[in-house]
Amino acid sequence: MLRKLVVSQFEQYVEFAYALALDTRKSGYPTYTDGIKTKEDFIARSRKALERDNEEILLFERSGEVRGWIHYYYLASDRYLDTCSFCVEEGMGDAIREFTAFAHERFPGSELYLGFPRENTEAVAALEALGFEQIEADWNNIADLERHSLTPVQGDIRLITRETYPLFAALHQQEDGEMFWDNAHILADLENWRIFVSVKGERAVGAIYTHVSADKKMEEIF
Repeated sequence: MLRKLVVSQFEQYVEFAYALALDTRKSGYPTYTDGIKTKEDFIARSRKALERDNEEILLFERSGEVRGWIHYYYLASDRYLDTCSFCVEEGMGDAIREFTAFAHERFPGSELYLGFPRENTEAVAALEALGFEQIEADWNNIADLERHSLTPVQGDIRLITRETYPLFAALHQQEDGEMFWDNAHILADLENWRIFVSVKGERAVGAIYTHVSADKKMEEIF
């Protein structure tokens, strides 16, 4: 059973949810096992669900006891549904089935995106049984820039601005239909992105682009 977490229950269950977020067998992405995101980050991000109209935290109950925590958000203009945390102590398969049924009823016509570590075998099996399509299989790599030895940049590498965005867009459009962060969405949110392109003959032949966190402490490579 799923029920909405109310403000008075936040402190009661947030520690429980964070403990599960540290176990890849019992949680989904984004992961808090990367050594970068902290307990304070988890609590602060979760608390925003209490303040925003397009987010909720659902408690997953089994036999009358709370066994999980699902924090989701919805972008109505894009019909996009995703999770900030999906933590279940017991009954992950049931939680996924109940949440997908909830999403289908509450947000018809929307696309639901869920990500789980391979170690969460119950989640993977449940999604496969429900007919979900696997669109990515990634490695979660982290660079500690304080330990990194910088080397001189080779070639024509440029930082993209709004004025030079078409240079990047011409390259990125090859993947536009395969991801949420297409050219239009990145451009609309450009102040939160850092994009570098490698240029040959005034044509972008490669790019690396990162999304910068609100506190400017972390950049995620896309």
